[in-house]
Amino acid sequence: MKQACFIFMLMTGIVPLTVHANSEFDSAVRAAIVSCSNIGPEFNELKKMAGINTGITATGTAIGGGAVAVGFAKTATDKQIAELEQQICDAGGCDPDRIEKMSDTDFFNNVLQPMALIAELNRMNARSKRLGNWRTGLMAGNTATNIAGAVIAGKNRTDKTTREIIDGCVSAVQDLRRITPQARLDGTDNEQISYAENIISKCGGWEYVNLDKIDRRANGAMWSSITGTAIGTAGVVTSAVANSDRTRMDNTDAGKRQEKNLNTASNALAIGATAASATATVFNATQIAAIKQAVETAAECEAALN
Repeated sequence: MKQACFIFMLMTGIVPLTVHANSEFDSAVRAAIVSCSNIGPEFNELKKMAGINTGITATGTAIGGGAVAVGFAKTATDKQIAELEQQICDAGGCDPDRIEKMSDTDFFNNVLQPMALIAELNRMNARSKRLGNWRTGLMAGNTATNIAGAVIAGKNRTDKTTREIIDGCVSAVQDLRRITPQARLDGTDNEQISYAENIISKCGGWEYVNLDKIDRRANGAMWSSITGTAIGTAGVVTSAVANSDRTRMDNTDAGKRQEKNLNTASNALAIGATAASATATVFNATQIAAIKQAVETAAECEAALN
């Protein structure tokens, strides 16, 4: 109760002579109270948004991982299709001239029996098409999360006003630290000295909060997400072209080679976009750790002032 009255008197300027009214010590305590109050709310918001962004980019990483898995499954399926097509052609089913020259026995053994594989070939082609569509869709989802992550990370940093307020608090605490020993020698009440020393101990923590670390990690998350967006966008386009009917129906050697190259590029881009999402997730998670120090310091300082 006595401490509460002292704080009220400091804030209102009504301090009796017995507690050294208008002294340098009283002014320093009052300055620290004013300078260090209500700093915490912005950091709570930064922490919340960093948590949201961690969830978004982690989701993007999972979606990108799905695109990679689907892409490799499609590659395996396409390899099986090529082997099956080669088996049918090796049996003579792809060459009308060879079919025409076959005996009835050879035609039955080399053509009719392998033709039963056509149904399996059609099923595998349909699966390949479906996997290609899934890869394109998953990469589009990964790209969307990277866009959202870049926007949030770009805004989730300390502003100039907050930095100025914290600098003011640090300066006020330093002044109070310098003045308090003399106030003790001058016979200032022990409870008042203890109150000031608690402010120095708890609010002095702002001097060691690294705001640049918070902003650097936000910057890292933003650029990782931007990179993921660029790679993912290229991957969506490449995957869509690779899986288009025009590309798939081109059975020339050049056409098959182009389809294979496009699918290989799509898978590589899916890996790149997923890696970018994972990197952004790490930056967001470590930003939370950096913000946590500020949140804890704000809570301890506010408790010391009250």
